[in-house]
Amino acid sequence: MDRSETEQRTGIFGGTFNPFHKGHLNAAEAAFKGLNLKELIFIPVYLPPHKGYSTLASSEDRIEIIKKSIEGKKNFFISDLEIKRKGLSYTIDTLKEIKSGKKGEFFFIMGSDSFLSFNKWHRYKDILKISGLAVASRPGFDPEIETLGIKGYYLKNKGHYSHKEYKDICFFKINEKNISSTGIRKLIKQGQSLKDYLDEKAADYIEEKGLYKDEK
Repeated sequence: MDRSETEQRTGIFGGTFNPFHKGHLNAAEAAFKGLNLKELIFIPVYLPPHKGYSTLASSEDRIEIIKKSIEGKKNFFISDLEIKRKGLSYTIDTLKEIKSGKKGEFFFIMGSDSFLSFNKWHRYKDILKISGLAVASRPGFDPEIETLGIKGYYLKNKGHYSHKEYKDICFFKINEKNISSTGIRKLIKQGQSLKDYLDEKAADYIEEKGLYKDEK
């Protein structure tokens, strides 16, 4: 691969991040290394279109938790693009906005659980026309490329699929415990330790702010 091409690769990691945890960070680091990304941008949503948001922490708190979790990682950034836009957030709109100001290749990073329902996302085929997918394995979720229902993808390399019309889809494994934001919120409500699941500074911030303790 030409070095100039590699330097133009950008990873986009969108999500509720409620809260951001080590599983998110592990996926980001694995994608960054495996795809030779130049930079990786985390984009917390304002309101996710496919989830309820009665337990969603404020935008400011979720951003602060991410900041503390990625501190010292010079190629990792946070964008409040969707938060400023407000309303429901659709990935296709976000990718088009980012692509209008950046050159090169793009990879949208997601967990394998999200990939299983990707073909139900708003304009998912249009997403694949402008951005590749980097799918991180999660325990209990083992999707195959056929999940999309799009014919024509072929195996290019191990875990790496290509298509004549759409961008590439790459699957990669990460070493992690079965961890989720939902599970972490339950631990917080129960008063259990978060050291195995969250960055220490992020966990301290959640404790100081009393976040998620009153979740029903």
